[in-house]
Amino acid sequence: MTRMSLSPASSRPHSTHTDGARPHSASHSARPHGTHQHSANPYASALDLPIVPDSPTREAIEHALGQIEHETGHDARDISVTELCRRAHVARSTFYANYHHTDEAQRGLELRLLHRIIDGGDPLRSTGTQAASEAFTHVIDLVAENTPLFRLFLVEVPNRRFIHDWKQALCAHLWDRLFVDRSHGRHLPSSVNRQLIVELVAGLMVSFVTFWLEHPGEVSMEEIHAQLPHLIALIDEVW
Repeated sequence: MTRMSLSPASSRPHSTHTDGARPHSASHSARPHGTHQHSANPYASALDLPIVPDSPTREAIEHALGQIEHETGHDARDISVTELCRRAHVARSTFYANYHHTDEAQRGLELRLLHRIIDGGDPLRSTGTQAASEAFTHVIDLVAENTPLFRLFLVEVPNRRFIHDWKQALCAHLWDRLFVDRSHGRHLPSSVNRQLIVELVAGLMVSFVTFWLEHPGEVSMEEIHAQLPHLIALIDEVW
């Protein structure tokens, strides 16, 4: 069987944890984004995801987990530690030195990809068509680069936690773009339901990627890039 890459490709955040140092909980390590903390943005916390430990052993385990999910259609919680260790060629003691359970390994896959989505989507928070185009182009390139993993999470074994976190991060970026006057530090007046607007736009973005993965032959990169300016203009006019 052809080996599919089910680990986020490169540019992942690193940690000083070793293979034998298991984190107590994902919530104990917050991402220091600084300017992402804005009390008026109800989605700000979505940009402060924990940074998970990184090592060749953890990468092997997480990759093996994605492979098993892809092949069986089973959720990570339904995959045994024994099966996962056999596929990753590690001892059970090694697994438990890094994770409490298989769903924690799944979370590692999710968080590595989410960090790349958030970092690349940050320009969306700025005004101007160029910044938004850069952010959307990054996501499109990221999907193309990590197609097996996105397909796993969105199509093969739909991952509600990943989809929720991705949408919330998109909402956070969109909220800053649409409803915060960054030059004066005050909020712009609006007569629309702001959360409804950003939820709709974020949902459309995730739906678009899902459609692309389900029907790759029906979506061309040229068409995507041609429509981006129109999409950005519509987003900027909704409020």
